[in-house]
Amino acid sequence: MRRWIYNFRHSFPIRLFLLHFQEHVFLLVIWVFLWLLMTGNILKLFGIKFLMLLPEYLDKTGNFSYAILGTAFGALVMTWNLVTYLLHAARFPFLAALSRPFTKFALNNSLIPLLYLVLFFWSSASLQTVEAGFDARQILGHFLYFLFGMLVLSLAIGIYLWLTNKDIHQMKPGEVPPHLLAGPRPGGRVLKSRLAERTTGNWGVELYLSERLRMRRVRSVDHYEPALLKGVYRQNHLNTLLLQVISLILLTLFGLLEEIPVFRIPAGASVYIMASMVLAVVGAISYWFGTWRLVLLVFLLALVNMITGNRGLRVENQAFGLDYSCEDRPVYDNPTLDSLFNPEQMARDKAAVQKVLENWLKHQAEEKPKLVILSSSGGGLKSAVWTMQVMSQLEKALPDSLMRRVALMTGASGGIFGMAYQRELWLRQQQGFITDYTRPFYIKNMAGDLLNSVAFSIATNDLFFPGLKFTRDSMSYRKDRGYSFEMQFHENTGYVLDKTISDYREPEANADIPMLFVTPTIVNDGRRLIITPQPVSFLCRSPLPDGRRNRTDIDGVDFGQMFRAVRADGLAFSSALRMNATYPYILPEVSLPCVPAIDIMDAGFRDNYGISLAARFLEVYQDWIRENTSGVVLLQIRSWDKEPKIKESERHGVVRDILNPLGIVGQQLRQQDFEHDAQIALLFDLFGEDMFDIVRFIYKPGENQDPASMSFHLTRREREDILRAWSLPHNQRALAQTRRLFEGAK
Repeated sequence: MRRWIYNFRHSFPIRLFLLHFQEHVFLLVIWVFLWLLMTGNILKLFGIKFLMLLPEYLDKTGNFSYAILGTAFGALVMTWNLVTYLLHAARFPFLAALSRPFTKFALNNSLIPLLYLVLFFWSSASLQTVEAGFDARQILGHFLYFLFGMLVLSLAIGIYLWLTNKDIHQMKPGEVPPHLLAGPRPGGRVLKSRLAERTTGNWGVELYLSERLRMRRVRSVDHYEPALLKGVYRQNHLNTLLLQVISLILLTLFGLLEEIPVFRIPAGASVYIMASMVLAVVGAISYWFGTWRLVLLVFLLALVNMITGNRGLRVENQAFGLDYSCEDRPVYDNPTLDSLFNPEQMARDKAAVQKVLENWLKHQAEEKPKLVILSSSGGGLKSAVWTMQVMSQLEKALPDSLMRRVALMTGASGGIFGMAYQRELWLRQQQGFITDYTRPFYIKNMAGDLLNSVAFSIATNDLFFPGLKFTRDSMSYRKDRGYSFEMQFHENTGYVLDKTISDYREPEANADIPMLFVTPTIVNDGRRLIITPQPVSFLCRSPLPDGRRNRTDIDGVDFGQMFRAVRADGLAFSSALRMNATYPYILPEVSLPCVPAIDIMDAGFRDNYGISLAARFLEVYQDWIRENTSGVVLLQIRSWDKEPKIKESERHGVVRDILNPLGIVGQQLRQQDFEHDAQIALLFDLFGEDMFDIVRFIYKPGENQDPASMSFHLTRREREDILRAWSLPHNQRALAQTRRLFEGAK
């Protein structure tokens, strides 16, 4: 028993496993990070674990998607072996005396990837059963294709190394090139001292695992010339570095083909590719600079931060359709905002939008109809699909058209996506292009994956080849993950939203479609950017009497007026939607052409439900509403429970408290709810109980179901769960309330 324990402790796989923890924890952090992603311990809200466990390729989860995922994972495993071979092989001189030393090293170095792989199979099998409804035969087929992808990639790299690497039996003393006998790398360890060790000095290795999966005893290499051993390692290392360079070049070239759907690999595969690149970079730094690696990594991070912090050197994301070449850019400062949104301009804009309301009134069947405002919360595709489901069902259930009753749409991120698509379909139905804008087919289009293209673009163009360009309206823009997102969105929705902001000016003005306010957040100062073809300066400051306007700050910016000089009317509508849904890490901040430049982020940071702007709109037009309507109905479509369960206060250790002292920030959406309740109370007070009503349609997961993730990717189970939420009792009660309100308006 004692001998067995001794052999186990001194076996090559165990020694390598321990060596990673002792010498290169940074490399292990990458595996831990992937494990946390895969299990949903981090970024669970964005549904990243589904991308890694249920890969989609060409909108399907099947054998090919798992084969591609397996190939990418194989690339990660081979990169892991190549990097650690560079770093550790010199510690084990006996390897140089073996045939195919890298193959044997990789086999003995597979413990960590194997542990990860076992966890992957376990987690994926569970998820495939619950989320996709696959049976055991299908799951087994997926895993076999996954392993096949791994095997193909491993064999390809193995054949390359077999053809290029030499072992000690193939290399003679006279064949060792002088450059292979050069001195140690900067910061590296002197190889000679390691080669002078006896066999028992191979970091305690007594046994190694052979290709036949049998344990073999390590033999002494004292009788070999140190120059020969050093030559073998140097030659192997150069081939390994060359392979990594070739892989990087191929990945970059692969990114040039991203517009062809067949080359858009699953997002989980892109995650593995990015992890491979990080492994290669960290490994290269560790190899060349040895004990100085930590200092160099910190220095490089500081250098990259300094370079990218300089706007002249930073690669910025752009809103397509705007003129970034214009030298006479608008100035963004408080005096300019005061001059643009002055009382006279605000009065003119208020009158212009009132004409839109009057045209809306002409379309109504009743003399004094209910004015309907539709607001939808953010929440990625979950919110977009839920919004379309509610709107379609209301259209079918109400005696008159819902879209004809709606005067204004507000909201954030995913909710705006759903409303914008539904509104465009309604317009196309009126124009005779389609017959029924509520068909389930359109909801299926909206539920299409948007994340694979984004992840692939991050792994290729954004990181390694950011110079790709495309032309729109004779102006050049950079291809990045923002571009990939918009192109995928257009493909999913049949390019019906491939328009500019100004294309909607006339249909909105004639009240053929409701007005839609897209309201992303300005990072620089927290103001709301209001993107709409209508002039809305009157919404940029709280409505107060003329003599008291200076008592409140301007908290919004009318995009059309602020950016008129740089072709505001030419802004691609899809870019406006993207700005409104700019999730951190997933989509890049958009930089707008003004002085100083301003960055744009998700509308949800300011108002995830669209209530604040709707309340201000109602306050501005309260007199007109009282005179011409029978009241206001605010239909709120929510992807979040209005009254979530109260969580027990968690007790964290002192380190957790130091790293996260502001836990209340995580309750941002709940805080917005409290503020919106106060605004709704004021609206009840402003209009009276008989003139104002609010109806909420809330997505809640089915019994014993996890809620759909806030992501640009939905699983089949999530899509079905969102659609079924319409039949839940609280939503049916909301439907009955809506019917009563509209019947009472007649």
